[in-house]
Amino acid sequence: MTSSRTRRPALALAASVPVLLLVTACGPGDAPDQTATASTSAAPAPTPEAATPTPSVTVDSGRPTAAPGQVVTAGVVAEGVPAQATGVGSAAVTYTRGGEFAVVIALDCASCTAGTVPTVLTGPGRMTPYDEGAGPLAGSYLMDVFEGSAPEQSVWLQADGPWSLRFESWNDLPSTTGPQSGTGSTVLRLADEGAHAEVTWAPAGPDDDFSGRFFGVGDQSLFGDDEAFTEVVDLPMPGIFAIRTDGAWTVTPQP
Repeated sequence: MTSSRTRRPALALAASVPVLLLVTACGPGDAPDQTATASTSAAPAPTPEAATPTPSVTVDSGRPTAAPGQVVTAGVVAEGVPAQATGVGSAAVTYTRGGEFAVVIALDCASCTAGTVPTVLTGPGRMTPYDEGAGPLAGSYLMDVFEGSAPEQSVWLQADGPWSLRFESWNDLPSTTGPQSGTGSTVLRLADEGAHAEVTWAPAGPDDDFSGRFFGVGDQSLFGDDEAFTEVVDLPMPGIFAIRTDGAWTVTPQP
């Protein structure tokens, strides 16, 4: 990377993008931890005139340590054939990867409600979740699987409310060209030709951070920050760029 900001070690990849024939060799825990937003409010000190304050709900930072009791099967994910699952409440969602590719997970839990535990999308063996929040949650995420891993995979969703999950090959992501912008976690398939891109980011709050994982022709990298930035970074496009954040970002390819 060309920047002086915090960088983490480059990731290993078994094959180059855009061929994308093998599964990425990325282990769990590569993404930085993202703490659930708490909704705790302190009760005011009593006064002779004040009524007894109404107790507030505290969101626990706890994450699931075992698979939820409800199991939902999404089916087989193949090239050009995504798998879909829907449900209500916490669930372990299973699927079968029908080929040598990395899987992109798209979560829609926008109608989920805040409770005593956060909404969390994670999986067996992960040290940090794909994402978490105090209530509604949505985004797309790159599944961490090892080359040669079993085709049967699963994710755990801790949620209160209705949700849907979509699983597809990263080869089936729509190609993008030119400047891209958005808010929240996403996975982009950058089709531009070039070696660099200007990346900007603004956090959504004091606990937000940014993690970018890029898989390009002959190069793979991981970088992140917890302060707003605008930087030109090495992105040998075309390639796959996975962004993990709650905040707003832009990616502008450069020659």
